[in-house]
Amino acid sequence: MPTGSVPARSQAGWLRAATAAIDDADLRSDAEAALRALVWCLARWADWTRPLLSRPTWPVLMEHTNRRRSWLAGRLGWLRERGLLGTVEHGSTAATRAAPLAGLAGNRAAVYLLCTPAPPAELAPAAPPGCVRDDHRSLACGGELDPS
Repeated sequence: MPTGSVPARSQAGWLRAATAAIDDADLRSDAEAALRALVWCLARWADWTRPLLSRPTWPVLMEHTNRRRSWLAGRLGWLRERGLLGTVEHGSTAATRAAPLAGLAGNRAAVYLLCTPAPPAELAPAAPPGCVRDDHRSLACGGELDPS
């Protein structure tokens, strides 16, 4: 899972976060349309249970975006950089599969975890001058304890 992210709670929530990231990016209209198609395809292939795992093959993703593998690899990386996508399992063929999975037949699609950026941690209010906040969120001011 990307640092600073949490598993998406729903497909709709993930789509909102992913489309907001696309809206914030400065993309050409054709690149934006293809990226939106990629996001929708990942969401459509996601399990309905949590965590939301998506396992579309690269040929499926290329077909739905009308883009090549190199573009697809770059856009999946773009989603990872923004904390929207994690890789649970890399895709493999029988020839390239790691030893623990070597006995599995056929090709395996990559498995992606749909993520959303974690909400910012709630910060404790700053202590007034001359006061120190202890581990229990109480203030010690001039030797007195303020329970606020």
